Amino acid sequence: MPFDKIKIDGSFIKSVDRNGQVAATVSAAVPGLGRGLGLPVLAEGAETLDQLRFLDAQDCNIGQGYYLGKPAPIEAFGDLTGHGKRVRPRGADRQDGSLVLLKPSVRSA
Repeated sequence: MPFDKIKIDGSFIKSVDRNGQVAATVSAAVPGLGRGLGLPVLAEGAETLDQLRFLDAQDCNIGQGYYLGKPAPIEAFGDLTGHGKRVRPRGADRQDGSLVLLKPSVRSA
């Protein structure tokens, strides 16, 4: 079955902070495999800045997790992309209903 990316499970990412052996495996094997195959590597479960820094240092291409953004209702998709009907998500503090996305600068944070 063909595939277009390699995913690192969130449980693996969570243990990077606590287990040096896991960190060595992530840094050498998974991103290296992605580079060797010419495939992007997606890390699930990035919940801290330290995890994101670690993944960035390993040339991990894509990240998912609460540190980067919490799940939102589908109605908020238009606000994120600028397409479709603009809806104010529940609990939004801003009166205009817009959302702000920040791209963390891992290397300078």
